[in-house]
Amino acid sequence: MQTAVYIMHASAAAQLALRGGAFVDLNARGAGSVGGVPVLISKFVAGDSSGGAIILLDAAQLVLALGDVSVGVSTQAAIEMSDAPTDPPTGSTLLVSLFQHNLVGVRVERFCNWALASPGAVAYVSGASYDSGS
Repeated sequence: MQTAVYIMHASAAAQLALRGGAFVDLNARGAGSVGGVPVLISKFVAGDSSGGAIILLDAAQLVLALGDVSVGVSTQAAIEMSDAPTDPPTGSTLLVSLFQHNLVGVRVERFCNWALASPGAVAYVSGASYDSGS
């Protein structure tokens, strides 16, 4: 448990934080802990207004393999310059031509893969309701 972390959606963290008690150190922005175990917030963990999933991961059992890095440069692309890009682009998406604005785009990719060193490294709870009424 020294390298364990909880991973949950922000909605689940917010609902648990509202319960107080053991969850008093928890908040929906990703800071905090439950029982001394750090909590990480991820939008990729299932969650909605009725709760969501909570994952307990032994981070020391997570094996990461990093591959090569590739770098690409282009002046012939159109990009969406936004902090919140749409995927796929819609009719209102504003694209900026690198060529027309005399700009250079740089793409950096790093390939990686991960796996668990042992099958008992993850515990998963789903379908529970974390609202303050239950």
